[in-house]
Amino acid sequence: METTENKSYASSAVGTTGLTLGAIALGATALNGGLGNILGGANRPQPPELATQRDLSYERQLTECNAKSARLEAELNTIAKLQVVEERLQDKIDAVEDKVNAASAAQAVINERQSGVIGLLQSQVANLNYGYQALTSPYIRQPIMAASEAALNVFRANPSVQTASPTQTESNG
Repeated sequence: METTENKSYASSAVGTTGLTLGAIALGATALNGGLGNILGGANRPQPPELATQRDLSYERQLTECNAKSARLEAELNTIAKLQVVEERLQDKIDAVEDKVNAASAAQAVINERQSGVIGLLQSQVANLNYGYQALTSPYIRQPIMAASEAALNVFRANPSVQTASPTQTESNG
């Protein structure tokens, strides 16, 4: 027969076991993120989901679309930058053209003045040339030359130098 003492131990053991199992279950629940995640047990990594062929196809399409979008965006940015550079270059080209046009206009004025000076110089040279020919064209008359040479022979060391006679040179000239 069982005594009451044995019954109290048995019920005490059952109660303690039930309480212990309940505490363990409560602790496991708390560690697994239950009870509002009070013990921080939900930070464990979950096993990855397996991807299907359909998921991989969607991922590939998404990657291709993202790459195409990035390429188009890069092209738009490049075009915008090129337009800015083109505008700056056009402004610089216009400035250079303005300077060249101004220099050409100034050079045209200088050329016109120089042409006038050259024309004046040409007319002066022509006048001098005409004057030189006018001065040198009349030849010295032989009788005057013969008299000059006769006077020169007096001063020469060798008086045997013959002078040209006036009749010989007048028939040649």
